[in-house]
Amino acid sequence: MRKNVDFLIFIVYYIKQDLKATINKRGFQVNKKTKKKLNKRKKKIEKRIERKNWDDQSSPMFAGSNIHYDIDGRNNGIACGGIGVIQMLAQKIGLTKEIDENLHILKRHLPYHDSDHILNIAYNILAGGTTLEDIDLQRNDDAFLNAIGAEIIPDPTTAGDFLRRFEKEDIIKLMDIEPTHKRKIHYNIKYVPPIRIILFCKFINQI
Repeated sequence: MRKNVDFLIFIVYYIKQDLKATINKRGFQVNKKTKKKLNKRKKKIEKRIERKNWDDQSSPMFAGSNIHYDIDGRNNGIACGGIGVIQMLAQKIGLTKEIDENLHILKRHLPYHDSDHILNIAYNILAGGTTLEDIDLQRNDDAFLNAIGAEIIPDPTTAGDFLRRFEKEDIIKLMDIEPTHKRKIHYNIKYVPPIRIILFCKFINQI
């Protein structure tokens, strides 16, 4: 089993290695306007935190009391902003296609495919979820749905129904799936602990 690459860890590792290689090779590619803003912010914070000879302060440094929050009518933000890049990578390396071609848990797609369910659980873990119920957080997050290009994702109950269909052979088959373009990816780790697969199996055992 150790020779089987845990595809969820594999995606995260490749993202990190690919970004690291890009940064080392050419740095972040940003336009002049953005670069100017970043440099301005950097100088501002450097000046703010530079060492000073403070006088004795009569009140605590943490003194904020007049902050206001509002909702932007156009823009949305999510904590797991890189999830969209991971989704793009999953498609680019052929992972989504490989799952649907080799794993046949579902006979009909109303509306989800096998890959939708697998990635739904994987993304829930990558977004910080620890149980199937946490999927509801992503399911009700418009920004998250837009980031992965999904109109809707399986709810926790549907995800549980999908997992209950799994047999031992299906889990092994899932672990054996390798992205079509794996040869193009520089993967040089001898063994990666299959943490995601362990969590995946944990879900199945608890249901």
